[in-house]
Amino acid sequence: MKDNLSEWMPKTEDLHEPDPTRSPKEGLSVPELARSFDKSIPTIRHYVSSLQPVGKRNKSHLYSLADVRKVFEEAIHNKGKSGSRAKLEEQKLDLQCQRLQIDIDERLGKLLPVDEVRRHFATYTSAVTSHTRRLGGEIAPLLQGLSVAKMEKKIDASGEEMIAKIRGTPYDD
Repeated sequence: MKDNLSEWMPKTEDLHEPDPTRSPKEGLSVPELARSFDKSIPTIRHYVSSLQPVGKRNKSHLYSLADVRKVFEEAIHNKGKSGSRAKLEEQKLDLQCQRLQIDIDERLGKLLPVDEVRRHFATYTSAVTSHTRRLGGEIAPLLQGLSVAKMEKKIDASGEEMIAKIRGTPYDD
């Protein structure tokens, strides 16, 4: 995407010459504007739809070159703003991609149901809680009269026992 207006839109002197028999104040038709700006006719129609024609030739509406240039400048200026159509479409596509990725991950088995995760979390927390509550009552008598090094070994062994109980449940990775 080109952000610089001078790169995106031709300069006035680079525009294709309109019909020399007409005065430039008279305006340009949609096909002439399309040739001048090197854009498609539907693109030009989209941009001039908000403009009032400055005249009419045969059945064609004529538009001021300056007005069309101003509309293009505003479109470029508003392209990245949060309320612009392009930005909203971009956000919509991002959301669709995220939803598709979730769907793919579910089909591949990479995602777990929330209820299952909650149930296993409750199992883990209850195992840790019960072992921690028993720890004080069980270890205190075992630690009486021991040296600091032996107390440390008993406490470590108790901690390893708790870890082994927790690892015995599913989804312990």
